[in-house]
Parts: sequence; structure tokens; C-alpha cells
Amino acid sequence: MTELPPAQHTGNGKTSARSAKAALRLVHSDTQHSTPVLPEFTSPATSIGIRVPAGLTQLTMLRALAETVCLIADFTIDAATDIRVALDEVATTLMLSAVPRAEIECEFTYDERAMTVRVASVSHTATPFDEREFGWNMLHALTDSIRTITQPFDTGAPGFPIEVTFHRSQDGLHG
Repeated sequence: MTELPPAQHTGNGKTSARSAKAALRLVHSDTQHSTPVLPEFTSPATSIGIRVPAGLTQLTMLRALAETVCLIADFTIDAATDIRVALDEVATTLMLSAVPRAEIECEFTYDERAMTVRVASVSHTATPFDEREFGWNMLHALTDSIRTITQPFDTGAPGFPIEVTFHRSQDGLHG
């Protein structure tokens, strides 16, 4: 993903509309994206990303962007809802465990068959997700695959950089 400029805060805990637009980038990619865990894209993929403050007030922005990207990508309403709900669960968990002044970076990469969503932030704990909890089980039910990567404590952040990536196919789960 291309580097995104940090969002500008207005002093009242909100991000200005102008800076939110500046933090939004559309990137067209002619290369396939692959990871060891997540499926590869078989055609050129499109990516869009946003960076927002790691506050619960930003969930509306992330939900709206998820729905918009899914509809532009011509995903079904069911697939779009699954992606939006999965993103909501991941973002909420990361926001609740975020260090002060942390941001949520979110990237949607899609082609005509599937979408991969990557969400990253810096957490005060190395394990914000409890695999025994309902939310984690719901993520597995809503997505084809999910991967969490936690980096060692970063004294510059200061916290644990965490990245969650999930994949959802267009034609149904595990399709």
C-alpha cells in the first residue's frame, strides 16, 4: 500500500473533512497480491486505503467506506454486509486496545472475485483478540480466512504494531 499522510485533528477529537479526503488514496495495481495464508488475486486488483485516528467515533467512516468499496466492486449485499461487520469487529478491537494517538490504517484490495481487507494499528497489548471470545469466532464465520500478525514491542510507537488481514470471496464463504 502506498504511504498515507496522517489525518489532521481539529482539536475536538474529530478529523477535518479536508484531511480525511487527503488521507484517502486510490491505487490501481497491475500485479497480483499474494500472501502465504490468503488466496491470490487472479486478475488485476484495485486497492483503496484510509488512515483515521484510533477512536470509536471513526467506526462510522470505516463502515461507510467498506460498504461503498463493496458496492463499487459489485459485491452482493450479503458479501458487503459480511465484510462491513468483520471490519467493524476488527477495528473496534484495535481501537479499544490502541495506544494514545494511534491511528487505524485500513486497506481494501479487490478484484471481481474477492476482497482482502487489511487493518493495522499499535496496541498496548500483544494479544487484543481473544480466540475464545464470540467476536473472534464471528470473524471466522464471516470470512474465508483471517490472519493476525503482531510485531515485537516498538519503543518508538510505544506499543505492539498489529495487522489483521481477512479475505472474503464474492461468491460465498470458502468459495
